Order: sequence, then structure tokens, then C-alpha cells
Amino acid sequence: MSRDEAAGGRDVPTGAHLVRDVADGDIAEINLLRAEVIPFIVSSVEGTRAALAATPEWVKLRWQVAEVDGRIVGWTRAGLSMFTSEPGAADIGVVVRPEYRRRGIGTDLLTRGLAHLADIGAVTARGRVFDEPEVLAWTIRHGFGSGPGHSAQISIVDPREVTRVAACPGHIRLVSFDDVDPRAVYDLEAATGPDIPTNVQIAPIPYEDWLRVVWGNPDLFRAGSVVALDGERAVAYTLTIADPETGRSWTNMTGTLRSHRGLGLAKIVKVEALRRAAAAGISRAYTGNDSTNGPMLAVNDWLGYRKAMAQVTVVRKL
Repeated sequence: MSRDEAAGGRDVPTGAHLVRDVADGDIAEINLLRAEVIPFIVSSVEGTRAALAATPEWVKLRWQVAEVDGRIVGWTRAGLSMFTSEPGAADIGVVVRPEYRRRGIGTDLLTRGLAHLADIGAVTARGRVFDEPEVLAWTIRHGFGSGPGHSAQISIVDPREVTRVAACPGHIRLVSFDDVDPRAVYDLEAATGPDIPTNVQIAPIPYEDWLRVVWGNPDLFRAGSVVALDGERAVAYTLTIADPETGRSWTNMTGTLRSHRGLGLAKIVKVEALRRAAAAGISRAYTGNDSTNGPMLAVNDWLGYRKAMAQVTVVRKL
């Protein structure tokens, strides 16, 4: 969910809006709206199309759009959560174009998304909303609540303005994703992902699915995603999604093996990734962190990131 689907107060009946399953021809229009209302979700038209095709069948994703007079004014995405071991966990997101809020479209989309989750056997629905009173009030009216570990900070920096330098230990060398086997990145993600502070237990997806969903993403900026090697062993990394056409990037994950924490490797790989992003013409580099993740927030502060917005994870039992 987003600020725009939950922005406003009392829902009233709308004029005729049609809800249907997403079509390939909708992707470009969806991307324009998403870049406007959720700018930190970085995905090109090609990347969005590929991500939809790569979603594993077991997720049972359903993406529906709402249109008025042939114009897409919102959508809902609902399916089982990919990166968790929690039985029955599901994700739902709803977006409505700003000028079409307060017409009941968001409620209609949410109702349809929740019905789909119930149909596929989901037990818990989670959505991420902007941390604003009106938004949270809307979600509460629809049966959602928040819990511990639910708040995240979205931060932004212009990588061209990052002047920090992080000294790399002599036994560590930096390479890009172009220079490593994808399995090394997968293993890093599998080892470090469960340590992320969050309100759902993170777990890796099967490697073959990961190859399609993550490694095969056309927006994966491999030359700008950085791995720290200790000898030949991958011990830290940062993964960057980029859309050079819009000048935006998103740090999808930064992680360090427990055996190598305390060496400043998160700073080192992020400094290098931002340097590469700047060279590629990126002017808006986004990242997100749980509000309790003090070490990573401190790294981001050191790099010059500033808070752009905050999100809350809301939860509803089905």
C-alpha cells in the first residue's frame, strides 16, 4: 500500500471504474505513476515486465488495475511472500492516482486483493504504507494493525555529491557482480538476509528462482553492485538496482558475513557502489532500513544520506 491509496479520509462511492487483471500494455503507464508516487521503487518498463514474468508460480501473484475512461488510476498486487519462511505470509500493495483518491477505488482494490489472498490460502497479509496519520487511519479502518519492528526509513543521496573515502583493508579487494559467480552473491544473501531487523522471518528462495527474480532482473546494475573478497571468498556485498533513464537507483541489500563484521566493509562497498552510480549518471540513490537498524543508519548518515520518508508495515490476519 502507499500514501496515495490511503490518503484520505472517508471513502465515498465512485463513478464507473473498471478493475481487471494487468496487461502487458499497462506496464509503461504503471511505471510512470509509480515513479511519481513511490519514487524509491526503481524499475524500468523492461524490468517491470521481466519481474512479472519471473515471479514464481508458487507466489500466486495477482496484479489488478483500476481504470476510469481508459486511464489507469490505480492497482493492487497480492500474493504469497517470497523471501520468508513464515507459513501463509502474504504481501499486498495498493496504489491510487492522487487525483482519484477518496472515491472508494482504493477500498475496492484492497478488498479484491484480500479476497485473492484468502482464496490462495494466505494466513497473514502485510502491506507497507507511508507513516502519516491519514494513511494509518485508513489501514486501521480496514482491519490492519502495526507491530514491533514495523517502521522503516527511506533515505536518499545524490551519489555525485558523496565525497567520503573508506580505506579498504589490504587483504580485501572489491569487484563487481560482473566478476563473480552468481552463486557467491546468492550465498551472501542467504547468509546475511536473516539478520535484517524486520517483523517477518527472512529466508532465501530456491536458487533457480533467485536466478530469475534477482540475477535475471534487467535493472540489476551489475557493474555498480559490489562484492568484497577476502582471498577468493565473498564476504560482503551491496546490490544496486538502477534505472539510468530516470537517474534513480535503489540499494536492494547490503550485507556482511558475521565473520567479517567490524571491519567497515558495509561502508567500503557502499562508497564504491555510489561512486559507480555517479559515473553512470545516477542522481537519486535511494535506500531503506528498518528504523531499529542503527549500524546501517549510521553508515548512511556518514555517507550523506538524508531521510526522504518513512514507512510502516501493517498486518492483518485473514
